[in-house]
Amino acid sequence: MTRLRHRPRETRKPPSGQSRPIATCPECGKQAYTSKGSAKRAAEALYPGRKIRVYTCHRDPRWWHLTSQDAARTAEMRDLRAGQEDR
Repeated sequence: MTRLRHRPRETRKPPSGQSRPIATCPECGKQAYTSKGSAKRAAEALYPGRKIRVYTCHRDPRWWHLTSQDAARTAEMRDLRAGQEDR
């Protein structure tokens, strides 16, 4: 007997509305996604072959954004902003 690897088309559930991107983040105005997974899938679809990172919004951690900066550059900019705030 052959086992089906996938559910038949009629029983598949539609994609969740939570995985779809919204046009802009309500807090900072950047393109935003409601989950880390949906942001990663969008990065792969929009920028095939490029290394794109996802990160949470600095104003509202419920939203996710895309960036092409590497982790070292992001940490450097964060430290630079923290130093400016201390003045």
